[in-house]
Amino acid sequence: MAPEDKTLRALCHKPETLAKARTLLRTAKAKTRPGSGHELGDGIIGLSAICAYVASLELDNDDVTESVAQITSCLAPKIFANTLNTVRAVLTSSDFDATNKVKYEDLIVTHKVLKGDLVVGWMNEAEETLLKSGEVRIKSKADETLVKCSVFYWTAQVLSLTRIKPQHLIAPYSIELDDLQDVVQVMNSVCSAVSDRIKVEVNRLKAAARQPKTKQHIPPATSSKATTAKTATPSKTKTPSKPSLKRSLPTPSVADPESVTPSKRRVVFVQRVETADTVLQTPVKKRRVYGTHPLSSRSPEASMPASSARTQHLNSSDTPVDGSEHATSTVAPECVDFTSSAVTPRRSTRRSVNQLEAPTSQVTNEQQEPSDDEDEEDGGLPRSKHFRPPFIDRDQWFRQDPKVDREWKMAEAYKQKMVDAYGYPLARLRPAFDWKTASPVSS
Repeated sequence: MAPEDKTLRALCHKPETLAKARTLLRTAKAKTRPGSGHELGDGIIGLSAICAYVASLELDNDDVTESVAQITSCLAPKIFANTLNTVRAVLTSSDFDATNKVKYEDLIVTHKVLKGDLVVGWMNEAEETLLKSGEVRIKSKADETLVKCSVFYWTAQVLSLTRIKPQHLIAPYSIELDDLQDVVQVMNSVCSAVSDRIKVEVNRLKAAARQPKTKQHIPPATSSKATTAKTATPSKTKTPSKPSLKRSLPTPSVADPESVTPSKRRVVFVQRVETADTVLQTPVKKRRVYGTHPLSSRSPEASMPASSARTQHLNSSDTPVDGSEHATSTVAPECVDFTSSAVTPRRSTRRSVNQLEAPTSQVTNEQQEPSDDEDEEDGGLPRSKHFRPPFIDRDQWFRQDPKVDREWKMAEAYKQKMVDAYGYPLARLRPAFDWKTASPVSS
C-alpha cells in the first residue's frame, strides 16, 4: 500500500470522502510535478492530507477538519496554508479546463468570421490532415487546445484575415507563442493541398458575388383575339379607390315624412307639413318665473312666439273651438318673458320654490331691508343663485340655543314661585346695613 493511500485511509472515515480524495490526489500530482510552474517544494509531504481536507470541504460532510489535516501533514501552519492555496488553485484550473473545451464554432463566433459552416469544414479537414501526418500528437487537453488554436490561426492566414493576431489566442487559452508558431509551420508544409482547395473555393465565391443578377421578364401568354380586341377598343385602367360615400337624398315631393328614418342628414332636407300636433318651437331658452309677474298680464298672443301664433291661426281657421278650450290650449304652464328687440333673451338663473317659500323663522332679523333705489335697479334682474349676504358668518354669534333659553325661563319662573311661597331662604343671614354711617346696624 502506498504511503499516500495509507494516509488517506487514516483520515477519511467515509467512503465517498476517500474516493474523492484519491481523485484529487492524482490530479494534484499531475499538476504540481516539476516543471509545471506549480511546484510545492517542502509541502509535497503533506499533499495527501491536504487532498483529504479539500475533498471533505467539497462534499461538505466535515469528515476531515483543517487542524487534523495540518497535524497529519507534519507541516508548519504557514507552509500548510501556502500549500493548501496552491493545491486549490491547481484543482480549480483543472476543473476549468475540463468544462471549457476549445471548439472551432466558439472561435468563429468570438472573432466574427463569416461563412462559419463552410470555414468549420475546412478547419476539420486541415486538422485531420495534420494528425494523419504524424508530425503532431495529442497527449493531453493542453495539446488539444494548442492544435485547435493553431488550425484556426492557420486557416485565418489562408483566408487573409489579418485582423486575427497570435496574441488573441495566446492569452485566453494559455498557449506559448513558440508552440503556436511551430504547429503553424508544420501545417504550411503538410496542408498545402487543403490550402489550395480553400483558395479556389474563396475565388469562386468572390466571382459569384461580383456577377450582377439579371431579372428575366417573361411576357404573359395572350391569344390573338384578345390582342386584337385590346387594340380595337382600348380600355382605361381604373385604380382601386374607396367606394363612393355619396348617398341619394329623397326629394320633398317623393319622400314620405313617416317613412323617413330619423338620421341627422335626412331630416335636414325633409319639409314636414305644420299641423296642430307638430308645433314649431323657437330655439330660445325659456325663463321660468314662479308666482305673479308683471308681464303675465299681457295677452297670450303677445307672449307666444311667432310659431305658436301661426299654429293658433291654423287651428282657428280649420276647426271652431270654444273660448275655454282655446284658452287652455294656448296658455302655457309657464310664463315666458321675451324682449322685443333681442332675438335671444338674456340667460337668467332659476329660483327654486324652496327659496321663495322659506319660513320666516329662518330669516335673520338683523338683515337690512333693500332701499327703493335697489328695488328699482334689481326689479328687472333676478337674484344670483350664488348670492351670499355679507357678514353671514358672524350671524351665529348673535343667536342663542332655543333649548337653553326655554329651560332658563322655566327655572326663573319656578324660582319666583318658590320665593313668593316661602320667601328668600338666605334673607335672615343678610345683616342690616346703615348706608348713612356705612356700618352694620347693631341689633
